[in-house]
Amino acid sequence: MKTETYITAALEAFGLSREELMGRSKKSRFCDPRAVLMWRMLKRPNLSLPAVGLIMDRDHTTVLAARRKVDAKLAAGDEAFISLVA
Repeated sequence: MKTETYITAALEAFGLSREELMGRSKKSRFCDPRAVLMWRMLKRPNLSLPAVGLIMDRDHTTVLAARRKVDAKLAAGDEAFISLVA
């Protein structure tokens, strides 16, 4: 699956515009879907933290933080967050 396919799927699933999803807002309405998108892209074996960062116009450490955030919320059983990932 191409990275653009992931982005398009996220736009449709979360009902956001490209500007909202790829923007800099730290409101959970935008940053949670953004974190899920980065987490999903990292599941691809050929995409590294820096590669996802480049796609998302973020530093690789931001991508790492997003991955940790999603993993922690899934491990904690956060039902609201799990519904975002499903």
